[in-house]
Amino acid sequence: MTLLLTSFQSGHGPFSLGDLHANVSSIITSRSWDLDKLNYPLPDDVTNRILCIPLSKYNPKQDFIVWTSSNGNFSCESAYDRITLIVPREPDLEWVRKLKILLRIKTFIWLLCLNKLPTRSSLYSKHLIFDALCNSCFEEETERHIIWECPHSKLFWKELGITHKPFTQNYCTTSWLKSNARSKRMVHSTPSGLIFLSDC
Repeated sequence: MTLLLTSFQSGHGPFSLGDLHANVSSIITSRSWDLDKLNYPLPDDVTNRILCIPLSKYNPKQDFIVWTSSNGNFSCESAYDRITLIVPREPDLEWVRKLKILLRIKTFIWLLCLNKLPTRSSLYSKHLIFDALCNSCFEEETERHIIWECPHSKLFWKELGITHKPFTQNYCTTSWLKSNARSKRMVHSTPSGLIFLSDC
């Protein structure tokens, strides 16, 4: 709240010591803004800015200190720590770059690892096609479906002798691709990793 007050302090006031140290939570009642609790009128532009900030009416969780510092106070370090928890990290794809395979296969694997394949599901979500269904089995066509869930994919991997694991949070697409691409197991005198990559 102190930062808010300093932006329009000159020409307004007087502010009491309590006003200067007020918390944002002191002007929130039942998940809505209650600016009448302030001891002074705010300029219209500031009032409008505050009222434009949405408050969740359905969040069952009680307010809590966000900053991960030991005292709960803001610091650049605690903000960075918090942001890195929220922003998903890009997978490490250096191994894809180093593969000695055709560029089109490398590009396919790269896009698959980043969930950027133009699947029917993603094209449908962008209103580019009329349905998101797989042409083979009529289930929703996602990356996971193309690689693992479609009956044709399952049969394909089974015939190649490549381990098919169901998708779990701990065993993601990138891990599956990487482990199979690097496999040295021999199939008919050919490394299974090479067969896997050429058949992707």
